[in-house]
Amino acid sequence: MSNYSFFPGEGRCRAGWRLFLGSNAVLFLIAFLLVDMRMGDASGSVEKPKPVETAIIPIAVVPNSGAAGETAVVQPRRAHRFHAGNIREIVRPWQTYIRKYSLEFGVDPDLVTAILYIESKGDPNSVSKKGAMGLMQITPATANHLGIIDVFDPEQNIKGGVKYIAHLIRTYDESSALLAYNAGTGILDKDRIPVETKQFVERVQFLRSFLKDGKKRNDLS
Repeated sequence: MSNYSFFPGEGRCRAGWRLFLGSNAVLFLIAFLLVDMRMGDASGSVEKPKPVETAIIPIAVVPNSGAAGETAVVQPRRAHRFHAGNIREIVRPWQTYIRKYSLEFGVDPDLVTAILYIESKGDPNSVSKKGAMGLMQITPATANHLGIIDVFDPEQNIKGGVKYIAHLIRTYDESSALLAYNAGTGILDKDRIPVETKQFVERVQFLRSFLKDGKKRNDLS
């Protein structure tokens, strides 16, 4: 059966209406795409938060003795920590001998106190792995050279230790004297000083300064 319209031009109206709807749909789609593209550009242009900056403390580097071009990190020195009250308690029993023989041999008593504390922590019966003995850690050979009869006797040990460091200071400068006191005079002829010997010198010098500063604070208080 053929289609029949009661109103002239009805087919043309329907075709025009469909064309109108189709064109509007295309325009809507184009507009949607344009809006979406602009939103994408806008979101991409938003400034991203900057990462928080951190300060990196620089460390010293020295040429490595190994492969060429490599560097070795120098580790920070460990801080020396001393408690003044503990040191005073430890060395108090020996202060009479320290003052007496420091005056006799012309040595700074604070230096003697620092050596005694670092070497033995005030233990008159202390013996090191290398055989050094007593408060001032005197080796058997040095004790024999100094004429010490009983190396564990506090007075004889302190007297011998002060006499020995006084001799070394007169022969060398103070730092070299401390190196020799800890590791023997032969160490001064070597190119490399053991790390533990360097640490001994640093600790003794630091503690001597620490003791002197404490006296100044007490004088001002």
